[in-house]
Parts: sequence; structure tokens; C-alpha cells
Amino acid sequence: MGYHELHDFAVPKGSPKRKAIAIASNNAAATETVAQFIDSLGFDPVELPTLAAGQKLEPGQVGFGVAATQHQLRNLTLSD
Repeated sequence: MGYHELHDFAVPKGSPKRKAIAIASNNAAATETVAQFIDSLGFDPVELPTLAAGQKLEPGQVGFGVAATQHQLRNLTLSD
């Protein structure tokens, strides 16, 4: 998701069209803090299981730059 989409796609919690932002971390407390921040921006957090799983968010990978719902992003980043 690009920086301009942070403004254009932010919507209230519960909206069926709400986009998601993924979090990759090995620190549960940090993940929770970031998840709350993402929610406050108007997006659904998608927690990846480990920091290493964040490779799926890098350029050229399935999760890079996508503007997807929580369900869509979860399917992209949590599948093998």
C-alpha cells in the first residue's frame, strides 16, 4: 500500500471495505502496540506469525504494495 492510500483508504472499524496492513514481529508487546496504531489509522492489522514471515511483504513478494482487505491480505501472507 502506498503512502497516498493511507489517506484515501482509511475507514471506520467494521467497514467491509476496510483495508489491512500487515505486521511482522517476534515481539508480542510490540505487535500489539503497532496493531493498535494501525487500527487507529483506519486499517485492520494482520499479524504475521514471525519476523521472518515478513519476507512476504518485501518488493517482488505477494504482500508488497497490495491494498487488500484483512481476509485478502491474510490469505496472501499466511499461505505457503
